[in-house]
Amino acid sequence: MAGIIYLLKRYIGFLTLLLLLACSHKPPITVHDKLSVPADWQQRSELTQASLTTEQARLNNSYQLKHLPWLSQLIGAESANFVLTGVNQQQDLSNRLAAIQQAEFAIDIQDASFFPSLNASFGLAAKNDGVKQYDLGLSSGLPLDIWGKLSEQSRQSVIDWQSKVIAYRQQHFAQVVKLLKTLFSLQQNQQILALGQLRKKNLAKQLSSIELRYQAGLTNLLDVYNARTSLQAISSQVLQTEKRVKQLQRELPLLFGLPAHHPIHALLPTNGPQALPELLLEQPPELPQVLPAELLSQRADIHLAWLTILKQQAAVAIAYKERFPSFSLTANVNESSDDLGKLIALGDVSWQLKLNLFAPLFDAGKRKAKVEQARLEFIKAQNNYGRVTYHAFVEVHNALAQRLLTQQEIALNEQSYLNAEKSALLAKRQYQQGLINYRAMLANQRSLFSAKLNRLALHYRALNDYLDLLAALGGGWFSATENVDSPRQFLSTATQAQLRPNIK
Repeated sequence: MAGIIYLLKRYIGFLTLLLLLACSHKPPITVHDKLSVPADWQQRSELTQASLTTEQARLNNSYQLKHLPWLSQLIGAESANFVLTGVNQQQDLSNRLAAIQQAEFAIDIQDASFFPSLNASFGLAAKNDGVKQYDLGLSSGLPLDIWGKLSEQSRQSVIDWQSKVIAYRQQHFAQVVKLLKTLFSLQQNQQILALGQLRKKNLAKQLSSIELRYQAGLTNLLDVYNARTSLQAISSQVLQTEKRVKQLQRELPLLFGLPAHHPIHALLPTNGPQALPELLLEQPPELPQVLPAELLSQRADIHLAWLTILKQQAAVAIAYKERFPSFSLTANVNESSDDLGKLIALGDVSWQLKLNLFAPLFDAGKRKAKVEQARLEFIKAQNNYGRVTYHAFVEVHNALAQRLLTQQEIALNEQSYLNAEKSALLAKRQYQQGLINYRAMLANQRSLFSAKLNRLALHYRALNDYLDLLAALGGGWFSATENVDSPRQFLSTATQAQLRPNIK
């Protein structure tokens, strides 16, 4: 023991200097003039249908499908898993999950304020007479939450966590809807392209036939020009549709968090959005009857507005309690000696226990102004809640009216489509019999083609109206039976496995 004390006395200065140098070390910072680009950015990601339906992905999707039951009803279970897997890979949602985790740590930090702190100190002082003074001490402090200020701050951190969870769910639903609308738009344009290519093929055959008939003197030159004009018009339309299809095929991978050149459209399930032409002949699934009171508990924006009121209410309480005296307990244990051996032996220890009181006496009205400022923010939050609520009801009414209008247009267009189909068939027979000219038959074919496009557009509009009404009703994320009590409960679900698997 004496040898250890001797070594400490001999090299205490060198060890102290070495410790200070280590603590003041600054890591080198390298600034690059050019941004680093991944070496394989041009390579296609090895993403397959199997990688999109892993066991972990299905675990996350099964949890989310419980809150989005309409998704599997609309496009089927396999396509729903495909869509959710794509949404869960988006960087924006990953950032929101990280924000939820940060809010959870903020709760832990705030809760630590209720526990005492413990700190150790060691000091070395050299006097002008060459005598060295060693100090060793322990200090502890505990704030006393007499007025409930710390409790209000802890409540604020929990409300902030709840807001981030709801914002994540709102963003998740919005991304699901956006991905579905992109899939529907891609499929709609693919079907329009197929119709255009078929019509282009038929018009090309008709043009060849008319040119032969013209050479044989059986028809006039006007029919040839009409056929050529119609073929050129449909060719231009096909080119525009092909451009739109390629554009959507480049946008779709971005919604899956993939490079734009990835052929994700080739991985679509065959019984999902690719098979929607049969689904389009039927009406979208019926929505559940939602009462206005339930609407207030389902919409994420109303949830967030209400939580903002609670957060500002806590801010008013905190600002008001800042005007009251604050109390704390501190305890100190110290020992000083000019001999390091005696200091380590802890021979002469002094301690102190102190109750501290801090009371503001004069601050020129600063704390009072903060109370009024917080109170006005609370009033603004209340007004915003009313505005969001009124806006929610307007959105629901508009979505219901739009859905009803689309259904009426579908019924009217269906009869128009049948009439155009019969008219085109009759015109073709009359043209073959020589009863009408080519221009009259061509007009009936154009009417049938337009009716097909309108029929297709209206059915896809019905699907989009269904999604818009779901969004107006809150997206299906929230229900009366769902109640997340704590951050640990939320992070213990499948979302936790995606965010931070090592949380216990």
